[in-house]
Amino acid sequence: MPGIILNTDIIQRLSGRLSYLGARNDLLAQNIAHMETPNYQAKDLLFQGFVEGFQSEEAKQMDQINIEPKMEETKIDTDAKANGNNVIMEDQMARLADNSVEFMVATEVIKKNLALLKFAAADQ
Repeated sequence: MPGIILNTDIIQRLSGRLSYLGARNDLLAQNIAHMETPNYQAKDLLFQGFVEGFQSEEAKQMDQINIEPKMEETKIDTDAKANGNNVIMEDQMARLADNSVEFMVATEVIKKNLALLKFAAADQ
């Protein structure tokens, strides 16, 4: 049943992706909350490890796949206003919208994989 194992691996990876997207949403909301704070520097969260785990040579052996994503906080490089703050509302709103779409896509893929697992289990 290698297909079922792969489906659970995808679900675990997407679960990590959802955790990242939730943390990123919180950080972007924090940026917006500090829009008028002097010298505040906007931050974002980088996500690594999701695709790399599937593409690595170790991915061929299930026990060596790294399912946990690496999240790294980084500063957003934009010009600062006179008060030293570099939060641009339009940029933050665009990032939030993108994050929301990614969350919905990951959720739908998880639903589809769970439906496949349910179908496979019922077929037994």
